[in-house]
Order: sequence, then C-alpha cells, then structure tokens
Amino acid sequence: PDSTWAGFYFIGSFGVSWALIVLESLRSYNLHNFGSWTTIPGLLMFNHTPAIYLPLYLGVRLALMTPSNITPSDLAIDPVQLELFPWAFAIGYVAPFIVLLLPDLRIRDISIKQSVAAWWQQWPAYVALCRLLLSLIWRPAVLPSPPATETWPQIESVYMFIFVIAALSHWLSVFGAFATRVTMIELFLPALPGKDKKARHGWEAAKWCVQWDVVLDTPAMVLWAGVLYWQTGVVMDSSLWQRLLVNFLLAGPLGVPIGLLWERDAFVL
Repeated sequence: PDSTWAGFYFIGSFGVSWALIVLESLRSYNLHNFGSWTTIPGLLMFNHTPAIYLPLYLGVRLALMTPSNITPSDLAIDPVQLELFPWAFAIGYVAPFIVLLLPDLRIRDISIKQSVAAWWQQWPAYVALCRLLLSLIWRPAVLPSPPATETWPQIESVYMFIFVIAALSHWLSVFGAFATRVTMIELFLPALPGKDKKARHGWEAAKWCVQWDVVLDTPAMVLWAGVLYWQTGVVMDSSLWQRLLVNFLLAGPLGVPIGLLWERDAFVL
C-alpha cells in the first residue's frame, strides 16, 4: 500500500504542477515564444525523469521567457482558454486517472496493464487535445477579449480548481495511508542513496523513484512561483507568509506555489 499511495500522491502533485505551468503558458507574454509550447515538454517529463527535467525546464522558463517588469497586459489570458481550462484538465487528466483507480477495472494480465498505463501516461497530450477541441466549441459563444483586469474572476476560479485538485490529492493520500497503516515517512520520504541500499522488490524501487520526483520537483515549483511573485516588486510581508501557511495546511506543499501565483495575479490585475 505504501507504493500505491506514494504513486497516487506523485500523480496528483505532477498534475497540479503541470496545470500551473500550462496556465502560465497561456499568458500574453508567452503566446509567441517557446513558453507557450507545453505539450511535448510535459510528455517528456512525465514519461522520463521529472526530478531532473522539471527543475531544468522551470529554470529555462525563468531565464528566457519571463519579462522583468510584469504588467497587467502581460498576464492577460484569452477568456476562452480560461473558460475551458478546468474542463480540459477534468476530461484529459482527472477522468482517466479516476477510471484507472476503479476496482472493477483492475487488469491482471501484465502486458495489457503495461499497455493501458503507457497510453494513460500521455495525458499531457490529451489535455492539449481537449483544449483545442473545446476552444472550437467555446470560441463562437464568447465575446471579444475584455481587458485583463476584467478576467480576474475567471482566473480566480481556475486557481480554485487547481487548489482543490492539490488538496484532494494530498489529503486522500494522507488519509489512505493512515487507513492502510502506512506512516508519513513511508509515504513521503524516499530512501537516501547509498551503495548498500537496495530495494526489496520492484514496487519499492518505483516508490523511491516517484518520491524523489516529488521531493525535488516541489521545491522547484515553489522557487519558480516565488521568483514570478518577486518580479512584481511586492514585499513578502508577514500576512503573505500567513496566507501561504494556510495554503500549505489545506493543500499540502503545492498549495504554496498556487498561493504565490494567485497573490501575484491579485496584485498585478
């Protein structure tokens, strides 16, 4: 059960991280550069080594694709994309994940199980495809783009959607671990590397891998969001730290980068 819950937590964490990155890629300052291309990087990272590639990718975004002085127009997002964002992630990411968890769909044949998992792992492409198809449906029904400040309620609803996913993935993992007598150390902390440290079986090795992904990716997300917040010139006062602490308690570690980007948008917009 410890491997199961660690895997569940990793998938939820990466989904939240990627939702924040995709949301940032929709900003007007990213529309005509590499920052708007997220599908291929998402596929490469989720299917290979997020612990290495995600921090590097975020570093590249900060170095090459982030303006030094953020203005409201820089943070503007097409209202159509804001409307369909939760639906695209719900259909392309959340729904397939829930289907895989259904007990009646457990597959015993290992080759079929690997094939199903391999197809499911391409979910960043499914999210992108959903965004494309839904935009074709939504766009005729949406009026011309309003000023960036008028889309703030829509942006808030998207942040709330991401926050809810973060909270659910965090607390379902924690409560599930408690229910199956898995300790928090077994759930969150990977084994330290050492020449004499060997996994007892493949499940434990996989658990350590995804745990290292989370341990390294989460600070990278916090740092990335913190730099984006800092670039606005806002002082990080005690009230901000208190709100971030509340986010952490409600949604786990990824509540912090969500809160930082949310606060940045609230200040600029």
